[in-house]
Amino acid sequence: PNRPGLGSSTCTTEAGRLGAELGVADWTLNKTDSGRSDSVAIGDSFLRYGLDDRTELQIGFVAYTHVYDRIGASVVKDGGFSDVRLGLRRNLIGNDGGDIALALEPYVTLPAGQSTVSDGDWSAGLIVPSSFSLGGDLSLGATAIVAAAVDEDGDGRHFSATQYLGLSHPLSPEIGLTGEVGLRYDDDPAGDVWAPVASASLSWTPRDLWQFDIGTVIGLEGDS
Repeated sequence: PNRPGLGSSTCTTEAGRLGAELGVADWTLNKTDSGRSDSVAIGDSFLRYGLDDRTELQIGFVAYTHVYDRIGASVVKDGGFSDVRLGLRRNLIGNDGGDIALALEPYVTLPAGQSTVSDGDWSAGLIVPSSFSLGGDLSLGATAIVAAAVDEDGDGRHFSATQYLGLSHPLSPEIGLTGEVGLRYDDDPAGDVWAPVASASLSWTPRDLWQFDIGTVIGLEGDS
């Protein structure tokens, strides 16, 4: 699965099988000098269907996001269904194991969401996930993303690039620990943004084909 964490998986779903990844509740807090914004995403869904032994089709959406903005004495509450992300992942190396794995994942996001939780326009990009065995059950994951991201004003697109690096290690046969760092660059007409983040997550796999996870992402600078 992609969950948990920031980067993408290199693996594809078995041909003819549907995989479902569901975020029960994802809380995000953004602070500025003038106020704060809280959002809670319920039903953050990522569906993956295997087309062949190295290719999968993807669809991602959030069933409902509640937004609570406080700017000075003003309070705004809103929410709704999210934009829809369509993607295709093709594994190039290491789909069934090995020391190195690599995949390509082009995607497009459609502005299907409610106004307060929608980017307001379409976007597209390419995700390049990779992983490397470091020995002793330790693995390094690297995910690079380049995108035509929607401008802050919701009209038009700009160049965006992101790099995630993470280390994963099993604490037991059922429990895995992952730590990651990432840096996003947005060449938005409203102003360049450099946004570094760090993440920690735990996954529990009680049996085959089932995983439960929890994690946190922390902004390391104001633009994050």
